[in-house]
Amino acid sequence: EMQHPVSGCRLLEVHLIGVDKDLIGAVLSVCLLEKLRGMEPWKNDAFIRDLMAKDLEEARSWFASHQEVLTGVDNFS
Repeated sequence: EMQHPVSGCRLLEVHLIGVDKDLIGAVLSVCLLEKLRGMEPWKNDAFIRDLMAKDLEEARSWFASHQEVLTGVDNFS
């Protein structure tokens, strides 16, 4: 478990699928809907690329079968 060094808040990594916008410094609200997996040790670049590709596929599949959670969601436009 990772924590912010000052606030002590738990940290998580979030990827915004399909968002191509500079969000540095932006304040975002994140609703955790489903955990894809736990932490994985770094083995090599190829391992991480494959893991991220699998995560992306699983996330897209999850949202495809749970369209109701996207109702009213801001799409950063």
